[in-house]
This record gives sequence, structure tokens and C-alpha cells, in this order.
Amino acid sequence: MKIPHERGTEQQLMHTRHDEASEVSRYFAMLAESMPCPVVQFGGDGRVVIANARADLLVSRSAPDGTPRVLLADGGDFWQALCAEAAIGGSLLDGSAKVRLSDGAAALIWYAGFPAATQAGALTGAVVLVYDASDERLAGGRPSSALPVEPRTFARAARELAEAAGAGSVFIAEIEPDRPRLSRTLAAIIEGEERPDRDWDLGTSPAPIAPAKPIVVVRDGLAERFSDDPVATGHGYRAFAGALLLDEEGERIGVIGAYFAHPIEREPAVRGMLRLFAATVAPSIAALKAQRALCESEERYAAMFAHGHMPIVLIEPDSTQIVEANRAACVLYGLDERELTTMSFLQLAAESPEALHTDLRAVARGHRDYFIARQVVAGGEVRDVEVFAGPLSMGGRTLVYAVLHDITEKRRAEAEVARYRRELETVVQRRTADLLDATSALEQERERRSRLYRDMGHQVRTPLQTILGFSEALASGLAGELSAEQMRQVAMIGEAAKRLNELVDDILELTRLESGAVDLRLEPFDLRQLAESVAVSVQAEASTKGLSVRTEVPGEPVGVETDRTKVEQILAELLANALKYTETGGITVRVVGPTGGQVAVEVADTGVGISPESLPHVFEEFRHLREGEGGAHVGTGLGLALCKRLAQTIGGRIEVESTRGKGSTFRVWFPVRYEAGA
Repeated sequence: MKIPHERGTEQQLMHTRHDEASEVSRYFAMLAESMPCPVVQFGGDGRVVIANARADLLVSRSAPDGTPRVLLADGGDFWQALCAEAAIGGSLLDGSAKVRLSDGAAALIWYAGFPAATQAGALTGAVVLVYDASDERLAGGRPSSALPVEPRTFARAARELAEAAGAGSVFIAEIEPDRPRLSRTLAAIIEGEERPDRDWDLGTSPAPIAPAKPIVVVRDGLAERFSDDPVATGHGYRAFAGALLLDEEGERIGVIGAYFAHPIEREPAVRGMLRLFAATVAPSIAALKAQRALCESEERYAAMFAHGHMPIVLIEPDSTQIVEANRAACVLYGLDERELTTMSFLQLAAESPEALHTDLRAVARGHRDYFIARQVVAGGEVRDVEVFAGPLSMGGRTLVYAVLHDITEKRRAEAEVARYRRELETVVQRRTADLLDATSALEQERERRSRLYRDMGHQVRTPLQTILGFSEALASGLAGELSAEQMRQVAMIGEAAKRLNELVDDILELTRLESGAVDLRLEPFDLRQLAESVAVSVQAEASTKGLSVRTEVPGEPVGVETDRTKVEQILAELLANALKYTETGGITVRVVGPTGGQVAVEVADTGVGISPESLPHVFEEFRHLREGEGGAHVGTGLGLALCKRLAQTIGGRIEVESTRGKGSTFRVWFPVRYEAGA
């Protein structure tokens, strides 16, 4: 019966030892996690037992047995390298190795280790710390806690670094993220002496300032390479090592630097030591900056509260008691601070204090930050007040701050603007209706005029043909021989009838264009050939007046796609107009373009020109161009108006340039390719 009891006692003892081992393992895991560098604990078979988060990249599971191990870059086991180093002897492991990371990349690491071995020297386990690495992902890290922020915190850290690294001088400086060259020295240890009055000029030193290169090491020749650094040259230092300090967001907040009188022999050890100190000091600098920002914020708040132009009151939300009020609030309500702080905020309400109390409670719970209240202010006047509010923790209780803004005049102005807007809308509606009526009447008048022109044209055309027929018969002698005077008068009748017939044709064409009942016959053609053809057609008439007609066209074809007939009609009208008003010199037909999808045809003459006062009216109906000596030329006065309508029909425009006594140039622009609705 004792055996089971003895066995039970033995099992209980084994469980106790196992629990103690588990507790130690948990403690070591927590300790490793707080370290600012990769930490790995190996078991006796080389398997990774514990690895902190910064050692994740070191641990690989690609071993044949699938256990977590640290592998060398050539595929070997890092544990075997540690065993070989332990066999040489020594109480510490210290060396470097090229390892394969878990993502497949290779990295050079420098490490220090604490072996556990049997009396025969065989390794039964080890703890390894990686204090530097070629891959910055392994080298980074911060401890979970910072040094306390006290006046001597940074000086103590600088002295410890100087003693641990054997440095002659150590500086710790704070920098601004956006101005890394400007620093504020927090601690300076120079040859063992604290020098709080000594500034560290980052602009002349080799200190690191770029996040891409957080560690800088100058192993030798410092004074020669940095001759402007007063610390290096003043003490004859030969080496330097510096580390950039980063906050939790990776922003630059400080620099730590050490100057050495001797060359740096083991660079990785110095780099690792700098990283450890930087990881310890950086949170303290971040805390210092946070404390400073908090103090500055409190000072700004106090200044804004006391001297601000906006009225501000602090209110206890449950009792609605006014706890504090600034000078502007006292002026608003016409009371001094002692009177205001003995009152409830509800006593200042002009109406609905229950609703005001509900608003204050909602603000205290963070559900509202704005409302409008009607308040009784100085002189008993009721004003509309905008309240910007929020909760504020002070002295262990939650208060409500309220920033007040009188918007009475603003509301009156808004009401006035709204009234003006309504009146303006009424006026606009009335004017719009009038405009629509006028537009409708104008359209009716245009339609009536077009119908009149069409009817007149049809009614006049028949008797005109009769007059023309009889005048031609009389002139040919069919009705008997006429005297010279009779022949002259018959010729005058015929010419008048022809002009009248041309007038009717132009009026009908204009009416048709204005009505929009125009069919375009689009076809591709060479604009050069058309211009030359129209110019040739007036050569005979120009020769009888002693005028020259010439063309200026590009050397290459100018292909267009539009209504050829209408372009030809425009050119014919412009050439007829030029012949009519030119007595000497000549006429030039010019093709311009294409430019920006447009082409142009110009008709330039050396005629009488157009006066500046008449130039804006040349395209109006029944306008004759000739003024001054010689009287008016014959014609309907509709040719240029017709050209303008035809140009608009093919999507173009017409323009004119003229100098009185020197001639005129008419230019028609239209698209290379006509597109409906463009």
C-alpha cells in the first residue's frame, strides 16, 4: 500500500519541478521580449526553444525534421558552429556568422552567447544575443520601458556609455524631425567631466541624421576627415560611432555619439552597444518631448482661456454650476468672475433651460459638440449664442468647456439675405417670363417676315419675268425699230428688272438659310482646285477693268469634306464684291491652312476699303460698302449677309480686315471635315 503512495509522491515532485521549469521559461521569455536585440535560446539538440519577436527572421523551419532552428547561409546548422566554438573553451561565446533568414535572404550577424555544458564540455544549451547585423531588420528594436525622465537621466546614460565603450566623449542630443541638422544638447561627457554648457554641432560632426543610415562608424582618421568638428580636432580624437534615435513611429528624435582617442578595432561590438543605449534612451527623449508638448499645450490653453477674445466658461454638467469663466465671458454677461462662478449656466438661458441642460449632458458624454442657445447677456438683452463645447477632465471630474459666439447679427443678416433672395427669385421669374414672351414674339416676327419674303418673291417673280421678256423683245426689234433714246430706255428697264430679280433670289436664299431648311451635300474635294477655278471664272471681267486676279495656294493638296457648292457660292460672292469696289490694282485669292482642324479662304483686293465706322456693319442686310466719291455701286446689298449665312451653315465664320483707301481682305474659316452639331 506504500508503493502507490510513494509513487504518487514521486509523481507530485516531478510535476512540481516541471511547473517551476515552466515558470522560469515564461520569465525568461518575458525577459527576452524586453530586450532591444534578437535573443535565441537553444536546447541541447540545437532546437530553438525560445526566440523573442526580434529574432523571428533568424528562426527557420526548413530543417529536414521541421523543428525550428537557425541555419547558416550554406545550409549548415548554426548550432554545430556554436558547438565547435564551445569546444575550443571559454565561458562565453563570441563571434560572427553568415546565416540564412526565414525569408531566404542572407545576413551577417555578430553575437555573444552564454553556453550551458557538461563537465566533458559538451553543449547542453545556450542563450545567444545578436548585437549587430548587416540586415537592419535584425538590428532595430526598442525596450518596453524607458529611463525615467529626470534632469540627470541623459547625463547618467552618457557617462555609462563612455565607461562601457571606453569613449573619451559622449553626446546625447535632441533633434527636430524636419530639421535634423539643428540639435539641442541633452548631455555632454567630455573626458569624464559633465559639460551641460557644451553644444554639439551636428552640421560639422559625422553624426547620423538620415533614417536610411541609422548607425555611423568612423574607425580611424576622424580629425583629418572632419576637420571642422571642434570636438574631434580639439581633443585629437581618432574614431567616432553614432546612432540615430527614433520614436515609435520611426520619426527622428535624437542622436547619440561617442568619440574615441584610439581606433575602433571591433566595430560590431561598438555598433551593438550603441544600439542598446539608443534603444534605452530613445523612449526617454520621446517622453521628454511629450512632457514639453503637454506643458506648452497647457500654457497655450491657459493663455487662450485667460486672454482670448472668445468667451469661455467651464461648467459642471450635472449641477450646471459655472466653475470658471474668462474675462471675455464676464464682458458678454456683464458680470464679474465671482458672480458668474456662483451661478448656474441655466440662469443665463432666455428660454428652455431643460433643453440646455440636456445639451450639456450630451456634451459631457461626447455625443454633441455644438448647439445654439438663447442667452440673457449684459443689459438684459437676449442674444443668439453659438456654443462649441466638449468634455474636459480636470481634478478627477469631468467638466464641460463651452466657447461662446454671439451670432445674433449674423442670424439677422441671414434672414435679410433670405428675404432678398426670395425677392430676387420673384423678379427673375418675372423677367424670365417677359424674356420668353419677347423671344416668342421675336420668333413669330421672324417667321412672319420670312413668310412675307417668300410670298413676295413668288408674287414678284412672275411679273419680273414678263418685264424681262418684253424688254428683251423690244431691244431685239421684234416690236419694230426703236430710236436710240428708246433703245437706251428699254436697256435701263431690262437692267432694273435684272437687279430686281437678283434681289428676289438673294432674299429667298436668305430666308431659306434663316429657316434652317438647308440640305448639305457633303463631298471630299481639293480646296486649292476650287479656289483656282473660281478665280479663273472672273478673269475676263477683271481684264475689262484692267485688274489682275491671282491665287496663292499651298504646294500640297488641301483636302476638305463639306458642301462644295456653298463654298463656291461664298467665293463667287466675295470675288464679285471685290470686282465691284476695285478700280486699280488686283485681287488675290488665298488658301490658308489647315490649322487646328480649320481651313480658310481669303479674298483680298486693292479697292476703296471700308471706313472704321462702317466696318462692324458690313455683314448686315441691305448694306452697300462704297462711301464717298463716285456714289454708290449697284447691287442688292445682300451679298455679304448671304456669305455670312452660308459660312455659318457649313460650321464656319467670316471676318474682314480693311483700311480705307488701301483695300479689304475677307476671310472665311470652316472645318476641314464638317460634323453636324459640332
